[in-house]
Amino acid sequence: LYYYSFLTLYDEGNLNNYYKLRSLLDEYGNDMPQKEAVELYDLALHYCTGKLNQGDRVFLQEYFDVFDEAMLRKIFILNGELASWRFNNAIGVALRLGKMDWAEKFITTYKENLPAQTRENTSSFSLSRVYLYQKRYKDVLRILQNVDYEDIGYNLISKAVLIITYYELDEVDALDSFLESFRVFLNRHKNIPAQRRKSYLNLIKYVRRLTRLLPNDQAGITRLREEIIREKASTVNHEWLLEKLAELDG
Repeated sequence: LYYYSFLTLYDEGNLNNYYKLRSLLDEYGNDMPQKEAVELYDLALHYCTGKLNQGDRVFLQEYFDVFDEAMLRKIFILNGELASWRFNNAIGVALRLGKMDWAEKFITTYKENLPAQTRENTSSFSLSRVYLYQKRYKDVLRILQNVDYEDIGYNLISKAVLIITYYELDEVDALDSFLESFRVFLNRHKNIPAQRRKSYLNLIKYVRRLTRLLPNDQAGITRLREEIIREKASTVNHEWLLEKLAELDG
C-alpha cells in the first residue's frame, strides 16, 4: 500500500499505480490502524484532486467513490468527529456529480459528527448548496438571508449563492442592493487575497451587466459572453453566467 501510494506521487502519470492502490485499499482498508488508513485514503484522494485540477473529470467519480468507501468504513471519523473541511468537500463533489439526494442524506447522517463549535454553520451552509442545486431558491433564502459566517470562505461562497438565488427568483431590487453591499464587503475586507477578491468582483460586474441586457440584444449578449469566457479563470460561477446568457440568447 505504501509502495503504490509513493508511486502515485513519484510517477503520477502512470494511472496503474493509482488503480493498484485503490484495489489494495478495497481489500485491506479495514485491516490497518485508523491513523494509517486515514493517511492512505488521503493519498488516494490527493491523487484524484491532482487529476481533477488537470481537467480529468473521470476522477470526480473516483474521488467520490474513495471518500464514500472511507466513510462507510468510518475511517474519517476520529474520536467521533468528522472534520468540517472533509464534510464540505464531500458535498461539493457529490453536487458536481448530480448526487443531490446523497448529499442531503449525508448532511442528515453526519451532522452530529461535526465539531460542536462549527456544526450549525457547516451543516446549514452545506444544505443551502444542496437546495441551490435542487432549485429550491426560497429554502436557500430561508437559510442564508440572515446568516453572516465568521469563516471568510463560507461567507464568500454563501454570498455568491445568494446572488444566484436573487437572480433566479427575479428579485431585481434585492439583487441590486445585495450586489452593492457585497462589493463594499469585498473592498473593506483587506484580508481577502487579491485574486480571490477579483473573482468575486467580476461576478458582481457580470451579473449587473446580465440584468441590464435585453433578450434581443444579440451584440450585447455576444460581447458579454466573450468577456466572461476570456476572464473565466478569474470569475466565480462563470459556468452559471454563461448558462444565463444562453437562456437570453434563446
